[in-house]
Amino acid sequence: MCESGRKWLGRPDPLFVDKLGKLADDSADVQNCCGANARSAAFSSWTSGRRVALCLVGYALGYPSIPDGRAEFSSEVFYLDPDRRIARTMSRWYRLGTHIRPKYWSERFRVTSFLQEGGL
Repeated sequence: MCESGRKWLGRPDPLFVDKLGKLADDSADVQNCCGANARSAAFSSWTSGRRVALCLVGYALGYPSIPDGRAEFSSEVFYLDPDRRIARTMSRWYRLGTHIRPKYWSERFRVTSFLQEGGL
């Protein structure tokens, strides 16, 4: 049983369960990737990075509240297919633009611990 108001990963329980449900639906139908379309959010000049979990690091494109071209980190990555140029994070599907080496971002952020050479 869950206590009322209990939070998972910093989110209220119902919101977290809803996001996990959407993630589960998308994961079950990854061949269609209905959410990874021309109008979905995207990362350009991206690489994989590490937070507590794998994330995308790159220039954000197509967000309603984030200016295009701003350097951003995604939420946790649950599905990544560089060949098909798509990724599914906790939040949404992403189209993936140009892939670059982690060194690109470590030089810009002056932080190397979250970026991995030899990664994707």
